[in-house]
Amino acid sequence: MTNDSFLVTCADFKAVVRINCGYSSNLGINRCREMKIQNLLKDKPFIPRVLHANNEVQVREFISGRSLELNDLANAKIKKLIEICLKDISTIDVTKYDKKNYQAYMENYVNQLERPESLYIEETIRFAKLIDQADWRPIITHNDLVPENIIYSGKQIYLIDWEYADFAHPFSDKLRLFGRNHFCDQKKGDILTALQVIQDNTDKLWLELRKKSYEH
Repeated sequence: MTNDSFLVTCADFKAVVRINCGYSSNLGINRCREMKIQNLLKDKPFIPRVLHANNEVQVREFISGRSLELNDLANAKIKKLIEICLKDISTIDVTKYDKKNYQAYMENYVNQLERPESLYIEETIRFAKLIDQADWRPIITHNDLVPENIIYSGKQIYLIDWEYADFAHPFSDKLRLFGRNHFCDQKKGDILTALQVIQDNTDKLWLELRKKSYEH
């Protein structure tokens, strides 16, 4: 968990207050970009309304429901709802925005480490370059789309916690959530491998940087 969140109430009104961590940029979080993307998504019925946001705090509407668990992804109804949301997001035109530079993003992580000679770091940069050099059209991606960041009300799903969002590769969120078996086209194998390596190694680097931030 990156931040501290609290439920606040006043009569029948409920909201979630998120206190942003003080080392967000170290973890690759860009609060201005997050707010920009939230604004692009504000009219989507599956995105909780953001009531207030700045670099230090975000206040969003409270959604009554439960966070998904991993086994929920095998539920055809829930999976379909998620796919509908992701397809809707992919139709938003983001061509005027800079697409994610994977090499620069990963180097931000690596350059903060005291021992950046690890083999998996070399692998990370190599695959980041491969993604940057490939031909793809960016879409809004959540980049941390795991079951815990999806709320299910029993009828509808809501996608929350967009702080790692970017204008990134269109396979990113489906790969993170459903795995590479979700993709049938074998021609996509190289880019899927690269994205998988980046996602796995980002998680490793994130844990190292978070530990380092706590120690200091």
